[in-house]
Amino acid sequence: MSRLSFAIAWILLAPAALRAQEPQAPRDSQAQRASQAPRDSQAPRNLQRPRNSQAPQGLLAPQDSLESQAPQKPRTIARYGFSDGAVAIDVRPGGIIAIAAAQGDSAATVALRARDARAWTDSTRRFVTRLAPRKRTQVVLQRSMVEEAADSGGAISFLRRAASDTTTFELLFSTRSFGKFPLALERREAVLFFAAMQRAVDATRPPAPAKPARKPRPKPQPKPQPDSTTP
Repeated sequence: MSRLSFAIAWILLAPAALRAQEPQAPRDSQAQRASQAPRDSQAPRNLQRPRNSQAPQGLLAPQDSLESQAPQKPRTIARYGFSDGAVAIDVRPGGIIAIAAAQGDSAATVALRARDARAWTDSTRRFVTRLAPRKRTQVVLQRSMVEEAADSGGAISFLRRAASDTTTFELLFSTRSFGKFPLALERREAVLFFAAMQRAVDATRPPAPAKPARKPRPKPQPKPQPDSTTP
């Protein structure tokens, strides 16, 4: 083969060789893009899904629980001006019954839990209705005490002294800071005091669920009268 024919063959075959080598570079670049694209697109999704789905639930749950546990408002049950002093009974948030008394220069407030006040009221109010002893020489002394839940030294005692001719009642308030002082009660005043304590205990109970409305009964339809005509 002459040099001229060899040169012509080289000129004709060179473009084909270059074309065969050109697609290899895009294939490598496309393979790299295909391998990198899922990594770049999947990584943010895996990081963003827990933040968007779980974070708001964890932040909203405490708010809902705090709203459901909102304390009830204070409620005034009774205010009495007795012959020997004054007594006030209130219901505080958290099921606490506060009993305040004032007699002369002495004053005290005792806070009781609802269950303690309920047990003390149920067992002590019976003292007021008991009959006096028949024998003149017999004297009956009864005392019932309830203390605060915390170790504060506060307590209330109800005392009854019954003889054949007289019966006296007394409330004894004791606190660690003010000491003790009595508050004498008449029978009617003792009845009013324990009636107010019962209302305070009832106020601490949760409200009863509403009863479903009753459906009205259908009115009875008149029976058809038989035909009185004869054939």
